Amino acid sequence: MSTSFEHELHRAEALAKEAGALAIEECKNGLSVDPKGVDDLVTNVDIAVEKFLKERLAGEFPDDGLVGEETGSQAGDAPRKWIIDPVDGTLNLAHGVPLTSVSVALEVDGHPVVGVVYHPWMNELFSARRGGGVHANGEAVRVSKRNKLAMSLVAAKPTRPHLAQFSNVARASRDIRRFGTAALELAYVACGRLDGFFEYGLQPWDTAAGQLLVEEAGGTVSNDDGGPFNGEQPCMVASNGILHAALLAELKV
Repeated sequence: MSTSFEHELHRAEALAKEAGALAIEECKNGLSVDPKGVDDLVTNVDIAVEKFLKERLAGEFPDDGLVGEETGSQAGDAPRKWIIDPVDGTLNLAHGVPLTSVSVALEVDGHPVVGVVYHPWMNELFSARRGGGVHANGEAVRVSKRNKLAMSLVAAKPTRPHLAQFSNVARASRDIRRFGTAALELAYVACGRLDGFFEYGLQPWDTAAGQLLVEEAGGTVSNDDGGPFNGEQPCMVASNGILHAALLAELKV
Protein backbone atom coordinates (compact mmCIF):
# COMPACT_ATOMS: atom_id res chain seq x y z
CA MET A 1 0.00 0.00 0.00
CA SER A 2 1.27 3.48 -0.87
CA THR A 3 2.55 5.54 2.01
CA SER A 4 2.65 8.84 0.12
CA PHE A 5 -1.03 8.67 -0.90
CA GLU A 6 -0.21 10.34 -4.23
CA HIS A 7 -2.34 7.87 -6.18
CA GLU A 8 -5.28 8.29 -3.80
CA LEU A 9 -5.00 12.06 -4.07
CA HIS A 10 -4.99 12.03 -7.86
CA ARG A 11 -8.02 9.76 -7.97
CA ALA A 12 -9.89 11.85 -5.38
CA GLU A 13 -9.19 15.01 -7.40
CA ALA A 14 -10.45 13.43 -10.61
CA LEU A 15 -13.54 11.94 -9.02
CA ALA A 16 -14.43 15.19 -7.23
CA LYS A 17 -14.32 17.05 -10.54
CA GLU A 18 -16.45 14.40 -12.22
CA ALA A 19 -18.87 14.56 -9.29
CA GLY A 20 -19.10 18.34 -9.57
CA ALA A 21 -19.86 18.12 -13.29
CA LEU A 22 -22.53 15.53 -12.52
CA ALA A 23 -24.07 17.83 -9.90
CA ILE A 24 -24.36 20.68 -12.40
CA GLU A 25 -25.84 18.37 -15.04
CA GLU A 26 -28.36 16.95 -12.58
CA CYS A 27 -29.43 20.49 -11.67
CA LYS A 28 -30.02 21.31 -15.32
CA ASN A 29 -32.20 18.21 -15.65
CA GLY A 30 -34.41 19.26 -12.74
CA LEU A 31 -34.15 19.51 -8.98
CA SER A 32 -36.35 17.66 -6.51
CA VAL A 33 -36.11 18.65 -2.85
CA ASP A 34 -37.25 16.68 0.18
CA PRO A 35 -37.03 17.50 3.90
CA LYS A 36 -34.54 15.36 5.79
CA GLY A 37 -34.98 17.03 9.16
CA VAL A 38 -35.42 20.42 10.75
CA ASP A 39 -33.54 22.93 8.57
CA ASP A 40 -32.07 20.00 6.63
CA LEU A 41 -32.82 19.01 3.04
CA VAL A 42 -31.83 16.34 0.56
CA THR A 43 -32.11 16.56 -3.22
CA ASN A 44 -31.87 14.17 -6.14
CA VAL A 45 -28.47 15.73 -6.81
CA ASP A 46 -27.13 14.69 -3.39
CA ILE A 47 -28.30 11.13 -3.96
CA ALA A 48 -26.97 10.85 -7.52
CA VAL A 49 -23.56 12.32 -6.72
CA GLU A 50 -23.05 10.19 -3.61
CA LYS A 51 -24.04 7.06 -5.54
CA PHE A 52 -21.52 7.94 -8.24
CA LEU A 53 -18.68 8.57 -5.78
CA LYS A 54 -19.32 5.47 -3.69
CA GLU A 55 -19.55 3.20 -6.72
CA ARG A 56 -16.33 4.54 -8.22
CA LEU A 57 -14.40 4.46 -4.96
CA ALA A 58 -15.63 0.96 -4.13
CA GLY A 59 -14.50 -0.22 -7.56
CA GLU A 60 -11.05 1.36 -7.30
CA PHE A 61 -10.39 0.76 -3.59
CA PRO A 62 -12.45 -2.33 -2.72
CA ASP A 63 -10.81 -2.90 0.67
CA ASP A 64 -11.54 0.61 1.94
CA GLY A 65 -14.57 1.65 3.97
CA LEU A 66 -17.05 4.25 2.73
CA VAL A 67 -18.94 6.88 4.71
CA GLY A 68 -21.40 9.23 3.00
CA GLU A 69 -23.77 11.87 4.30
CA GLU A 70 -26.84 10.48 2.56
CA THR A 71 -26.32 6.71 2.68
CA GLY A 72 -24.40 6.33 5.92
CA SER A 73 -21.44 4.10 6.62
CA GLN A 74 -20.26 0.97 4.91
CA ALA A 75 -16.93 1.21 6.68
CA GLY A 76 -17.06 -1.43 9.42
CA ASP A 77 -13.67 -1.63 11.11
CA ALA A 78 -11.67 -0.86 7.96
CA PRO A 79 -8.58 1.19 8.87
CA ARG A 80 -8.95 3.20 5.64
CA LYS A 81 -12.22 5.09 5.13
CA TRP A 82 -13.36 7.42 2.37
CA ILE A 83 -15.60 10.15 3.78
CA ILE A 84 -17.88 11.86 1.26
CA ASP A 85 -20.12 14.90 1.21
CA PRO A 86 -21.63 14.89 -2.30
CA VAL A 87 -23.20 18.36 -2.02
CA ASP A 88 -22.01 20.45 0.90
CA GLY A 89 -24.46 23.33 0.77
CA THR A 90 -27.72 21.59 -0.13
CA LEU A 91 -29.82 24.48 1.18
CA ASN A 92 -27.99 26.80 -1.21
CA LEU A 93 -28.60 24.36 -4.05
CA ALA A 94 -32.30 24.12 -3.24
CA HIS A 95 -32.62 27.90 -3.46
CA GLY A 96 -30.60 28.22 -6.66
CA VAL A 97 -27.54 29.70 -4.97
CA PRO A 98 -24.43 28.44 -6.85
CA LEU A 99 -22.37 28.00 -3.70
CA THR A 100 -21.87 24.29 -3.02
CA SER A 101 -18.90 21.95 -2.89
CA VAL A 102 -17.97 18.31 -3.25
CA SER A 103 -15.87 17.01 -0.36
CA VAL A 104 -13.84 13.79 -0.55
CA ALA A 105 -11.43 12.66 2.16
CA LEU A 106 -9.49 9.54 2.98
CA GLU A 107 -8.90 8.76 6.64
CA VAL A 108 -6.41 6.18 7.86
CA ASP A 109 -6.77 5.08 11.48
CA GLY A 110 -9.00 8.08 12.14
CA HIS A 111 -6.69 10.72 10.67
CA PRO A 112 -7.30 12.47 7.32
CA VAL A 113 -4.46 11.82 4.86
CA VAL A 114 -6.12 12.98 1.62
CA GLY A 115 -8.56 15.87 1.32
CA VAL A 116 -10.24 17.37 -1.74
CA VAL A 117 -12.84 20.13 -1.89
CA TYR A 118 -14.21 21.09 -5.31
CA HIS A 119 -16.36 24.15 -6.06
CA PRO A 120 -17.92 23.14 -9.39
CA TRP A 121 -19.63 26.46 -10.10
CA MET A 122 -16.26 28.25 -10.04
CA ASN A 123 -14.19 25.25 -11.20
CA GLU A 124 -11.88 25.58 -8.19
CA LEU A 125 -10.19 22.47 -6.82
CA PHE A 126 -8.51 22.52 -3.41
CA SER A 127 -6.52 19.43 -2.53
CA ALA A 128 -3.96 18.08 -0.08
CA ARG A 129 -2.25 14.94 1.08
CA ARG A 130 -0.59 14.52 4.45
CA GLY A 131 2.90 15.97 4.21
CA GLY A 132 2.39 17.33 0.69
CA GLY A 133 1.00 20.81 1.25
CA VAL A 134 -2.12 22.31 -0.32
CA HIS A 135 -2.84 23.23 -3.93
CA ALA A 136 -5.63 25.28 -5.48
CA ASN A 137 -6.01 24.38 -9.16
CA GLY A 138 -2.43 23.15 -9.09
CA GLU A 139 -0.89 26.20 -7.41
CA ALA A 140 0.58 25.91 -3.91
CA VAL A 141 -1.29 27.97 -1.32
CA ARG A 142 -0.84 28.87 2.33
CA VAL A 143 -2.92 30.37 5.12
CA SER A 144 -2.95 34.13 5.62
CA LYS A 145 -0.41 36.01 7.73
CA ARG A 146 -2.84 38.38 9.44
CA ASN A 147 -1.97 38.72 13.10
CA LYS A 148 -4.83 40.82 14.44
CA LEU A 149 -8.35 39.47 14.83
CA ALA A 150 -9.69 42.99 14.37
CA MET A 151 -8.34 42.94 10.80
CA SER A 152 -9.52 39.43 10.00
CA LEU A 153 -12.37 37.86 8.07
CA VAL A 154 -13.94 34.87 9.82
CA ALA A 155 -16.51 32.33 8.65
CA ALA A 156 -19.13 31.22 11.16
CA LYS A 157 -22.73 30.04 11.36
CA PRO A 158 -25.00 31.75 13.89
CA THR A 159 -26.90 29.07 15.82
CA ARG A 160 -29.39 29.75 18.60
CA PRO A 161 -27.44 28.10 21.43
CA HIS A 162 -24.23 29.92 20.45
CA LEU A 163 -25.31 33.43 19.52
CA ALA A 164 -23.11 34.89 22.26
CA GLN A 165 -20.01 33.32 20.71
CA PHE A 166 -21.04 34.52 17.26
CA SER A 167 -21.64 38.03 18.58
CA ASN A 168 -18.26 38.11 20.34
CA VAL A 169 -16.40 37.15 17.17
CA ALA A 170 -18.46 39.56 15.05
CA ARG A 171 -17.45 42.42 17.33
CA ALA A 172 -13.80 41.37 17.61
CA SER A 173 -13.16 40.69 13.90
CA ARG A 174 -13.33 42.83 10.79
CA ASP A 175 -16.41 40.91 9.65
CA ILE A 176 -18.03 37.48 9.46
CA ARG A 177 -19.04 35.50 6.39
CA ARG A 178 -21.48 32.59 6.14
CA PHE A 179 -21.30 30.55 2.91
CA GLY A 180 -23.49 27.63 3.87
CA THR A 181 -20.78 25.11 2.95
CA ALA A 182 -18.27 24.42 5.71
CA ALA A 183 -15.96 22.45 3.41
CA LEU A 184 -15.51 25.46 1.13
CA GLU A 185 -15.10 27.84 4.07
CA LEU A 186 -12.26 25.64 5.37
CA ALA A 187 -10.69 25.59 1.91
CA TYR A 188 -10.81 29.39 1.94
CA VAL A 189 -9.00 29.44 5.29
CA ALA A 190 -6.37 27.15 3.77
CA CYS A 191 -5.72 29.47 0.83
CA GLY A 192 -5.78 32.68 2.88
CA ARG A 193 -9.06 34.17 1.70
CA LEU A 194 -10.48 33.72 5.18
CA ASP A 195 -8.45 34.00 8.38
CA GLY A 196 -10.59 31.90 10.70
CA PHE A 197 -13.61 29.63 10.98
CA PHE A 198 -15.77 28.11 13.67
CA GLU A 199 -18.99 26.13 13.64
CA TYR A 200 -21.00 23.96 15.99
CA GLY A 201 -22.78 20.73 15.10
CA LEU A 202 -20.72 19.62 12.12
CA GLN A 203 -20.39 16.02 10.96
CA PRO A 204 -17.26 14.17 9.80
CA TRP A 205 -18.22 14.52 6.12
CA ASP A 206 -18.34 18.30 6.61
CA THR A 207 -14.87 18.54 8.10
CA ALA A 208 -12.55 15.67 7.11
CA ALA A 209 -11.21 17.15 3.86
CA GLY A 210 -11.22 20.74 5.10
CA GLN A 211 -9.33 19.89 8.26
CA LEU A 212 -6.46 18.44 6.26
CA LEU A 213 -6.45 21.44 3.90
CA VAL A 214 -6.06 23.89 6.78
CA GLU A 215 -3.40 21.85 8.57
CA GLU A 216 -1.35 21.26 5.43
CA ALA A 217 -1.54 24.96 4.57
CA GLY A 218 0.10 25.84 7.87
CA GLY A 219 -3.02 26.59 9.88
CA THR A 220 -4.41 25.25 13.13
CA VAL A 221 -7.52 23.15 13.77
CA SER A 222 -8.91 22.40 17.23
CA ASN A 223 -12.07 22.07 19.26
CA ASP A 224 -13.33 25.14 21.12
CA ASP A 225 -11.23 24.23 24.16
CA GLY A 226 -8.07 24.32 22.06
CA GLY A 227 -7.60 20.55 22.13
CA PRO A 228 -7.23 18.23 19.13
CA PHE A 229 -10.24 18.00 16.82
CA ASN A 230 -11.21 14.46 15.82
CA GLY A 231 -14.33 15.06 13.75
CA GLU A 232 -16.75 14.07 16.49
CA GLN A 233 -16.66 17.10 18.82
CA PRO A 234 -19.43 19.71 19.03
CA CYS A 235 -17.31 22.58 17.73
CA MET A 236 -14.57 22.94 15.14
CA VAL A 237 -12.26 25.96 15.14
CA ALA A 238 -9.79 26.63 12.33
CA SER A 239 -7.47 29.54 11.68
CA ASN A 240 -4.19 30.66 10.18
CA GLY A 241 -2.61 29.65 13.49
CA ILE A 242 -1.47 33.14 14.40
CA LEU A 243 -5.00 34.15 15.37
CA HIS A 244 -6.03 30.89 16.98
CA ALA A 245 -5.66 31.88 20.63
CA ALA A 246 -7.50 35.15 20.04
CA LEU A 247 -10.35 33.38 18.25
CA LEU A 248 -10.64 30.76 20.99
CA ALA A 249 -10.78 33.50 23.61
CA GLU A 250 -13.86 35.03 21.96
CA LEU A 251 -15.63 31.65 22.14
CA LYS A 252 -15.31 31.49 25.94
CA VAL A 253 -18.71 32.63 27.21
